Amino acid sequence: MLAAAHPLATAASLVPIVSVAVTGLLSVAGAYVVNRRTKSGRIVNSEASDLWSEGRAMRDFLAAEVERLSAELSQAREEMTAILKAIAVLREQATKLFDEVTELRAQVAQAALGEKEREATIKALMDLLEKHGVSPADMAAALRRKPRARKL
Repeated sequence: MLAAAHPLATAASLVPIVSVAVTGLLSVAGAYVVNRRTKSGRIVNSEASDLWSEGRAMRDFLAAEVERLSAELSQAREEMTAILKAIAVLREQATKLFDEVTELRAQVAQAALGEKEREATIKALMDLLEKHGVSPADMAAALRRKPRARKL
């Protein structure tokens, strides 16, 4: 009914409504195109493409570096295990050598004690021989003589 009473009023009133509707549809269509472009996985901008390729190259380099370092770490662990085994063997040998040195020191001390006892015994015999008037030269001559056969 209003349309018959005011033909210009209806066209003028429709312009803002149509322009809002067209603007809304264009913004929805623009958002759809932009969203689809960003979600599609394709990069059209050359700078973004360069960044993605550089990022890919860095990821590839870092993955290769991780592999190399992993292999190096594995080798270092194997070497460390071998070194620890060698250390255990060397410790065992050092313990044996220490025990042997301790025993040899005890033998040297025993030998030194035996040497002192031998020297004391020799001195006591020499004193006894001097007491009875036998000189060392007499003893040496007696030791050089051939033993006589004993008569039974």
